[in-house]
Amino acid sequence: MSRDYTPSRRTSATIKPYSPTGQRLGYVRVSTLDQNTVRQLDGVAVDRVFEDKASGKDQNRPELEEMIRFVRDGDTVKVHSMDRLSRNLDDLRSIVRRLTAQDFKYSYS
Repeated sequence: MSRDYTPSRRTSATIKPYSPTGQRLGYVRVSTLDQNTVRQLDGVAVDRVFEDKASGKDQNRPELEEMIRFVRDGDTVKVHSMDRLSRNLDDLRSIVRRLTAQDFKYSYS
């Protein structure tokens, strides 16, 4: 007999059920228009790719913002490497905080 987990009154824990239906999202970025993004997620299975052609120092990356708005509970975000998300640690922390607030999974390919 299985039982649903109920947190005790002494904890404020929220238990979210595992969502096996989450999507695999990819984010790729290159700095210039003539660079190619193909190798970044080559061989990685994803359901949707968000692609920016903008410098990492520039926080104006429309596809990154769209991905952050789009990601849902149970989704997994695939990124080639951390430097594709940002050029400095403060920016990376900010992006990861925004994403983890939405309870997603991430991995570097």
